[in-house]
Amino acid sequence: MFRQFSPVNTSYKNILQQIKENNITEVDLSHQPLSLKQMDELCNALINNTSVTKLLLNNCKIDDDCLEKLVNALVDPTLFTTKKNTYQVIHPEVTKLTLTNSSNGNKTLTSLSLRQNNFSDKVLESIQTLLLGNHTLTNLNLSDNSFSPSMLMKLKSVKAFNEGLINYFIDIPRQCPKQF
Repeated sequence: MFRQFSPVNTSYKNILQQIKENNITEVDLSHQPLSLKQMDELCNALINNTSVTKLLLNNCKIDDDCLEKLVNALVDPTLFTTKKNTYQVIHPEVTKLTLTNSSNGNKTLTSLSLRQNNFSDKVLESIQTLLLGNHTLTNLNLSDNSFSPSMLMKLKSVKAFNEGLINYFIDIPRQCPKQF
């Protein structure tokens, strides 16, 4: 089993094949712009993968729609449904947390880095879904995404709903307390 694939060493299609065959544990596609079609292919490969533990998608020009597809591939709908009800009682402003994928989601990914992408504040729902519906994720990096200060505070509060999350990186504006 390969420990890591680098885009320098292999093609995107080859990496997808390795993911599908469970022959890779770390995938680094950083600095490779990913289209919606490529994100679809990646997500389909990740859904049933049992080997990838680390996924780096830094500076891939991923937008809100691509993030939503990725989240749907990484969450376990049964776990999400249980936690969603608890979350909505505490945060009633969150009214629409849904999953479009009926699979059981990837159950091996522990580290996900999404630095320097094209996310807007509209991704709050997707990130909440990811944190509430993925119990294997221990490291999540969302820094350098130009979120507004209010979005950053919302992202900070969502962390509490994933007890397994050890490292959670977001940019905290200077006026916000640095308490996590």
